[in-house]
Amino acid sequence: MKSRFKQNKNKLKFKFIKNLQGLGSIFKKNSCNYNKKNFITINEYKEKIISNFSKEDKQSFIKMIQDCDQILPHLRKIDSSLVKSHNIFKSYMCLMDK
Repeated sequence: MKSRFKQNKNKLKFKFIKNLQGLGSIFKKNSCNYNKKNFITINEYKEKIISNFSKEDKQSFIKMIQDCDQILPHLRKIDSSLVKSHNIFKSYMCLMDK
């Protein structure tokens, strides 16, 4: 029974990582048109990229964030860099609302 539980935890961890990779690819796909040097602050740069998201990108971005939010409480031993990445992507959600 414990091995099945462990397998499910590993599946959740890999799904969490896959979602983070998807979030990164969406952000990277939309950021290729802009250069950080052209913006005064990093927030202006991020806002411009997020405003460039298509409707489908916004929907998939929100869905992936929600999936990660649901998975995270079930994972205890997860690398802090993954949690940090999740929090960064989650902070972009408030920029989408603008």
